[in-house]
Amino acid sequence: MPRFIARSLAVILLGAPILLLIITTASFDPTRFARLPTMSQHIGLKSRAVGLSHHVINSITPDFALKTILSGPPSFVACMVIAFILPCLFPDLATWLPDLVMGAAV
Repeated sequence: MPRFIARSLAVILLGAPILLLIITTASFDPTRFARLPTMSQHIGLKSRAVGLSHHVINSITPDFALKTILSGPPSFVACMVIAFILPCLFPDLATWLPDLVMGAAV
């Protein structure tokens, strides 16, 4: 398992029990909240500030300059930020497709 996946998984597994108590006490839906840490870590892996994915790609393909690799992800990060913000503004959007496919939860 690559290190960057293990780090993300470790952060989620260590923070989940504490966050679950806070979320359920504040009466948030845990299903809707669960995507926030996952998406924020994916955005962090692809952004220039952390950019761990960039260094992995650079080590796999050393013939490409890091500047070339860094010029690609901003459009993907922008799409991920929009996908992160939209369900925060419209909470039913996060469970619309699963409710459509599997039926609404009781």
